[in-house]
Amino acid sequence: MAQTEGGSGGLRSPLRYFSLIHHAPDAVDPSDAAILSRRHRDISEEAAFYGYDLSSGNWKWDQALCPQLPGTILLHYSSAQPNGRESLFTVLVPRDGGRIRIVPVYYHNATPWHAAVKRDRNFDVFNSLVPAETAKKSADPEGDWLSLAACYVEMVGGEPNIPNEPSLVPETLLAPQPTIEVSVSDRTRHILFTDRDADNQYIIWSVVLSGEGKVIAAQSQTYAAYVAKISNPPAPVATMRHPKPVPH
Repeated sequence: MAQTEGGSGGLRSPLRYFSLIHHAPDAVDPSDAAILSRRHRDISEEAAFYGYDLSSGNWKWDQALCPQLPGTILLHYSSAQPNGRESLFTVLVPRDGGRIRIVPVYYHNATPWHAAVKRDRNFDVFNSLVPAETAKKSADPEGDWLSLAACYVEMVGGEPNIPNEPSLVPETLLAPQPTIEVSVSDRTRHILFTDRDADNQYIIWSVVLSGEGKVIAAQSQTYAAYVAKISNPPAPVATMRHPKPVPH
């Protein structure tokens, strides 16, 4: 059995979106900017180890502010080629000067052997960076569980834009609202939410936490945001069928 908490009450609320704050390079906090400037060479070397060459290509980056990662600067690096292929990875820079970590997401539109969202290695990285007390509080149904799940999705390359009531727009009529289910048997938490990724598609993310708030499973599924054309043809004309005579 599971206890479920959703994102709406008895009355339908107006459509709202939840997402983490992102900063362009020129808007990064000065203290974080100083750390990134000092460790630029380290970032380049770690990226090169995973096959990303920051010295070539048109690389862009931004910062995602994750409340559950107070000691970490989270960056998305992306590079788009003229043929439309994109490379993307995440950089995790400790503010205390520790080891820089790289999370590969795409290589020229191709994913690594295992998609970043469900790699065990990425579970371990995320869990090691979120303070234990923060993880436990955030995993509570009354806590910031949606923010914690969004932080994990950001780390594996996503930038979730989460509607509170997807059913309020036709394109995502059947998509789930943000929900946390708490298992009565083992106290695991199953977080489900919709990400309005683009005009023509949406993503449903699933993040499973232990009772202590550690990520133990995750996956995503992309769906086309299709709206059927509505027309108003005249009603069909009824025809009367007379019963056939009963055979003797």
